[in-house]
Amino acid sequence: MLQDTFDYNKDLVMNSANQAVTWDNTGITVSDESNSALKVRIIAGGIFVSDDGGETWKNAIRGDGISTDLLTAGRINTSEIFVYDGTHQSFRWDSQGINAYFSDETDKTNFGKFVRFDRFGLYGY
Repeated sequence: MLQDTFDYNKDLVMNSANQAVTWDNTGITVSDESNSALKVRIIAGGIFVSDDGGETWKNAIRGDGISTDLLTAGRINTSEIFVYDGTHQSFRWDSQGINAYFSDETDKTNFGKFVRFDRFGLYGY
């Protein structure tokens, strides 16, 4: 599935014939000539996207990470996803389901106490 996403994006880039590129003191701006509302700007601070012709810009990639606010992947296929609350793991999503772990008063994650949601339902341990 991930490979299909890469192949789709590769075809999209390779077949892009209606692009205008401007390079000035505001950065490098790429505009879609068939849809003037779509623009991408590259500056030292990151990559920004606009869907209103450049009136407003949303941050897509910064030097310290990728904005998931704009994530539009059709599918994400991974063996494990970990979500942390600061330095402690609070959620894990894997083949067993989605697990939300208990943190005790010392703020340590207790992997023996959790709630799981999977194809069988929602239950706690």
